[in-house]
Amino acid sequence: MLKLLVILTTSTCLFSTVNSGVPIGTGGPSIIYEGKDALLTCVVSENRSNNTVIWKKSGEILTAGMVRVSSDSRISVLHDENPRGRIGGSGGEVWVLLIKRLKSTDSGSYICELNSEPALRSIHILTVKQLPSSSTNSTVIETTDSSDLFLVPPPLDATDNRSFWRPSIPPQITHDFTECCERGNVTSECMGFCNVHNILDGTTGVEPEACEKDFPSIVRCMADGRNHVPCCVEKQIPDLCQDMCRGEYTPFTDHLKTRVSCVHHTLSGLQCILQGVQMIPSMPVAVSATNITENSVTIYWSPPEKLSHKVDHYIVNLTALHSFDEDDANDEDDVLRSPEKVIIRSVPNSQNTVTINYLNPLTMYAITVTAVNDFGSSLPSERLRIFTHNSDSAAEQQAGQTNKTNAPDLPDIRGCCEANGMTHRMCLEKMCDPQKADLARLPDFMVCAPWTNITFNCLANNIDHTPCCRSRGIPTACFPLCTGQVTALNFSLFKCLRFMPEFSSCLFQGYGVLAGPPSKIVTVAKTDNFVILDWNKPKTLPETISSYHVKFRHNIIEHYNPELVDWILSATETGDTVE
Repeated sequence: MLKLLVILTTSTCLFSTVNSGVPIGTGGPSIIYEGKDALLTCVVSENRSNNTVIWKKSGEILTAGMVRVSSDSRISVLHDENPRGRIGGSGGEVWVLLIKRLKSTDSGSYICELNSEPALRSIHILTVKQLPSSSTNSTVIETTDSSDLFLVPPPLDATDNRSFWRPSIPPQITHDFTECCERGNVTSECMGFCNVHNILDGTTGVEPEACEKDFPSIVRCMADGRNHVPCCVEKQIPDLCQDMCRGEYTPFTDHLKTRVSCVHHTLSGLQCILQGVQMIPSMPVAVSATNITENSVTIYWSPPEKLSHKVDHYIVNLTALHSFDEDDANDEDDVLRSPEKVIIRSVPNSQNTVTINYLNPLTMYAITVTAVNDFGSSLPSERLRIFTHNSDSAAEQQAGQTNKTNAPDLPDIRGCCEANGMTHRMCLEKMCDPQKADLARLPDFMVCAPWTNITFNCLANNIDHTPCCRSRGIPTACFPLCTGQVTALNFSLFKCLRFMPEFSSCLFQGYGVLAGPPSKIVTVAKTDNFVILDWNKPKTLPETISSYHVKFRHNIIEHYNPELVDWILSATETGDTVE
């Protein structure tokens, strides 16, 4: 579903299959105002013989295939084949006749014809109305210049069974995903779209144009981690209108995929979602990988947050990638690539881990996990990428740590300051707390100057931190701070303010609470797009590390490639890979 009740002005059709055979399905509203664009949508459900689709009006051929026959330059055809990689026959081909800047003379019957034997036709009635003047009291539908869109609930026909959303009858099934929208930072003005029944009833409280930036999050939350595509296919929703069934949103552009009106499929899509959230589990979470070698990996995950008790089994998918981030690859390059190697494993619902062997060495893999039951499947989990290689740090981790030690307690610096006569509260809080020393500013130094000898003597804690200060690039003029031998605060020491973060790190190193540096940094692999780094954990207090910070810079060389912007840094702990 490409546009969530944000409906392009399109024409309706009177379905009319002249001869028996494969039907041609179409749909859309019928009344369009002058000056707007009309899109007449024709869906060919099957065209194995590759017959030509022709658009006609009053016996005149307007287009044949993608070729405009008419001399009217306002007319063109938008067309996409079935999306690559999809199962054929899941929705049909969409052929759209686009008429720009409508005139009253454009009203009439349009025919979409497949020149098969026998020919198949569908009739589309287009009515062009004059825009009401601003002086009239009639309601004018506001439109945007970029996409000519407006908001209406799906058409309610007398024959439709929609009691599950009619305002006069309490809904039998509800789907309120406001909490997900809040986590997705959807603006408060657009929260009305975070309830399916608000959408169906047209009571969202805001025009959709105002929520364009929020729609990706809204549609993702609406799908709720379930894959509703099989239901949408069963309801004969075209491929190009199935975005909403996958929790995706496509903004308007000049491409067919974003210009086709899917209004008549909106209700069917929402019915699939309402049904799916009651029966299909959401996606697995917290997918991680450990014990990565050149040929194997162990994958862990947590059960779905919703309907986990209904999971029958899990599908683990490993896909070998041709590049660092295949999402950014050009379609033109896909033709030259070899087929991706895909490994699929089925895991019982009682397990949340699997080890996969026989992987290719030095290869980037994308990992996803899907929850499956008799009613369908979740969407794949968030993609995790790994690189198969033998790591010295991983072998060290697997062998286990010896002589594990706990970090000692910090010395009582504040107590030292108080015992030596310091009473100023702000100076005690800022200058006598080693965890806040790097936050000190010039006004703090000046206010606390009378107690300088006490402050830095207590911070030093009877330790000479000069070797550390020298190795971290602190100037010689600042060494009195590192030794704690400061009798008075003079102007030259003010220049040391910008080195307070390094000074603070030296204090912690001297106190024995700072982890040691990583060792044995090596380049595991490098390509034109990324480099893999590996290092061993520090020998001192490695268990206290929460993250690694990696700094790098480009060398200025004659053949420097400005496209080399992605780096992968493989840390020692699982999940510590950084881009």
